[in-house]
Amino acid sequence: MTVKDYLCYFKWIYIIFAAVGLLAIVLHAGHWSIAKAVDYQRTNTACQTKERVFDYADVLSGEEEEKLRSLIARREKQTGCDIVLVTLNEPLEEYARAVEPGVDSSEYVRVYAERQWEEKGFGYDRPDGDGVMLVDNWSREDDGRIHTWLCTTGRARDAYYTDDIDHLLDNVYRYVEENPYRAYKTYVNDFYHDMLGWRLFHMNVPGFLPLLAGIISCVIFIALNWSSKGGKKTTTAVTYVAGRQPRFPVSEDRFLRKTVTAFQAEAAAVMEAEEAITAEAVTAGRHAAMQALNALPFSRKKTPQNILRGFYCAFILFIYTVRNPYAILFTARVMRETFLAEVFL
Repeated sequence: MTVKDYLCYFKWIYIIFAAVGLLAIVLHAGHWSIAKAVDYQRTNTACQTKERVFDYADVLSGEEEEKLRSLIARREKQTGCDIVLVTLNEPLEEYARAVEPGVDSSEYVRVYAERQWEEKGFGYDRPDGDGVMLVDNWSREDDGRIHTWLCTTGRARDAYYTDDIDHLLDNVYRYVEENPYRAYKTYVNDFYHDMLGWRLFHMNVPGFLPLLAGIISCVIFIALNWSSKGGKKTTTAVTYVAGRQPRFPVSEDRFLRKTVTAFQAEAAAVMEAEEAITAEAVTAGRHAAMQALNALPFSRKKTPQNILRGFYCAFILFIYTVRNPYAILFTARVMRETFLAEVFL
């Protein structure tokens, strides 16, 4: 299967991926152009401080604090919101219940965040105006948990829903224990992206939705392909042949030569003996038999054992010849083809 065939077969998948990629490029370009174009001017003159990083828990170095201040100043102009960070490492039960008696321990940090925002007059356009504050308390409350609160006001409150806040805090929690600077930098940048419309892509999806989508996809696929459920012939005799042309390789055996390696002298002597032995020519038969005996390879391996065997065979042949001249042929052949061939060849 060629590359062109793959592209044709999966063309819809490639088209979908290309469309999604193009959409992402367009959105990134639009996001970047908006960020370059906007330049909000701060109009709140009643704010009591220009500080935006309050590291009371001392989890950031001086250099990291300066980097965050510089980043926050740039993002505030791009979003038109005050961006404030507060870190704590102390229980807030006494502080929170002095402001709101009976407040739950999970909301001590909320009471602190709202009170600080109002007291310092944060807000980009006016006091208690557009802005966001992250309060991260590293101390455990009486419920044994560490609590963080994201306080939103003005335009930030209008832009953020509960799911959006949870998504931003999840991103902060991912890094805060190992790298607090990265976690708080993520908070600032995520808020900036969300205010410019990027939060559209981090909506929380219910857990059952992927399963439901899979079931629907299966039903649609079965419905579209039900008519073609029968098997089809997808290959032919030349499907995998180069050029789509059949080739029949010819194989044949050709006789070139014949080589005979038999003992011709022995065979000739035996045949001569067969012709010579008759009822009238016993003497000639004996002479031919002795020639056949001499033609046998008795002396190829001249060991004492083979010499004794050779004499024994000659004696047996001689006795057989004297008693029955016709037995010489049978005896010679048997010993030649069995015992002698096994021993001497």
